[in-house]
Amino acid sequence: MKQLFTISIVLITFIACNKKDSPIPTPAIPAPIKDSIVGIWSGRYGTDRKNPTKGIKWCAEIKVNDSIIIYDTDSLPNPSSMRIRRGKWSIIENKIAAYWEYPFNLQYSFIASISNQQKNMDGSYFQSDDPANENKGLFFFNKLPK
Repeated sequence: MKQLFTISIVLITFIACNKKDSPIPTPAIPAPIKDSIVGIWSGRYGTDRKNPTKGIKWCAEIKVNDSIIIYDTDSLPNPSSMRIRRGKWSIIENKIAAYWEYPFNLQYSFIASISNQQKNMDGSYFQSDDPANENKGLFFFNKLPK
């Protein structure tokens, strides 16, 4: 009887120790990076691959709920801006990816590297549904103070 009791304890301990716990979900986005990029970003974009500083002014309002508002032809958010487009953004490591849509189902995206201080980013934009891959270029953004 004592042996049976001892064997039962050993088996229960063995099974309990080998039981795989469900993995703890880890956030895909480190909170400090995600929190620090929320805000208003102003910059320029253009097709000049060497110097987007000569490009067109634009602005992005990155919101905490993973939405983004693109203000085209304006350096600051302005409700009277000619082109206001809404989309979504996400963080993958130290890069931000975003997409938005213009009328007639023109879809654009950008991918940018974020500086270590999370105060500027630069990358490339492209028309997502352009099979010829002609509508693309470089851009940069600087984060505006709150």
